Amino acid sequence: MHTIEVFVFSFNRGKFLKNCVDSAVRYIPNAKVNVIDDNSKDKETLQILDQLSQSVTVLKPKSSDNKRWGGFYENINWVFHDLANNPWVIFIEDDMQFIRPFLNSDFDNINNFFKKYSNAACLSIDFFKEEHRELNNRNVEINNTDKIYFLKNTAKTYRGTIHFNNPTIFNIKRIREIGFEYRNCRIENRNNFEQSFDRMGFYAFPLLMYLPSPPSTKNKIKTHTRHLVERYYRTGFYPYQEMTQEELEQFLNRDISILPYTSDWLKTTAPLPEPPFEYKDAMKRCHGVFRLIEIVEKYIRGIKVNK
Repeated sequence: MHTIEVFVFSFNRGKFLKNCVDSAVRYIPNAKVNVIDDNSKDKETLQILDQLSQSVTVLKPKSSDNKRWGGFYENINWVFHDLANNPWVIFIEDDMQFIRPFLNSDFDNINNFFKKYSNAACLSIDFFKEEHRELNNRNVEINNTDKIYFLKNTAKTYRGTIHFNNPTIFNIKRIREIGFEYRNCRIENRNNFEQSFDRMGFYAFPLLMYLPSPPSTKNKIKTHTRHLVERYYRTGFYPYQEMTQEELEQFLNRDISILPYTSDWLKTTAPLPEPPFEYKDAMKRCHGVFRLIEIVEKYIRGIKVNK
């Protein structure tokens, strides 16, 4: 039985974290699950971290002064260079969920990908988002032999997802061979990845996905404006239903020219708000009014503005 290392990055979303960890334990035989918590403060999350520590490894690094990302990138580097023990490991954020069993065929396909693509450092194992359907249908390259998709290098609209993604499988051996480290800037990380590694693969049989319409916690300090936007769009906890055996077989036996979009295969346990919440999209739909108010609020409160 193969040991699969899973690193879950957590911050102030207790029930999301529990759902994420429970799904990893349920679907990955012999999983070694590690929770890297970015110094959560709310009571529910702290209670759940205490409960989870009885069955999985819970680690809390030193606090970070970075207001935008907290210690997220620092924690990734910690895993890259100190914590991971396997040649490749799974990185997942607390608002994600494994949605099907991890099979021996998955293990073999992942190993074969890294063996064949000797300068690739990432393999994405999450579903495609509905919002990217039109773009993906134009720009995805399908490799039937390896059960892998690639995004064309000409697809600049993807803004960094051609070469890497944060929730993904990382090839730790290759990361360490060149001493790669993340900086506290996504654009810099994207450029460094493009210079260091080949394109990321997208697994044709995804294993996990973000929960839809979650409240955001990437900023250490959440503005009152953001609270109002999230309440207006009914953000909340919308976990996925388990696939039935029939649905799972249909998914795994499909022609992979049928791309794996979340809305085609996954159902939530409760009805979703329409449209599902994405903070940036919400700002666009509000014609920038909320965004302008948030910038003013941050200026008044002395919070660094995220552009």
